[in-house]
Amino acid sequence: MKTALRILTYLISAPLILFGALLLTTTVLGIIFGGPREPPTGMTWDEFRTWTESGRWFWESMLQGAALVIAPLLAVWGVNRWTRK
Repeated sequence: MKTALRILTYLISAPLILFGALLLTTTVLGIIFGGPREPPTGMTWDEFRTWTESGRWFWESMLQGAALVIAPLLAVWGVNRWTRK
């Protein structure tokens, strides 16, 4: 049972960690190449301009990427510690 829980945790965490790493990488590349070019769905051009000029897009993306990497790693660590591996 404990092995199945560890495997399930790894299967759920791996895609989240990969997505978070990809988000962090594209955010850093985005800041190097000048930021986003088109607004997200549902955002007006004025809101988009304010969002990009303030740099909020960078910090929001970095926070989301870090959360998608750190939270699954903590879950894996917690499960491994709880199951004594």
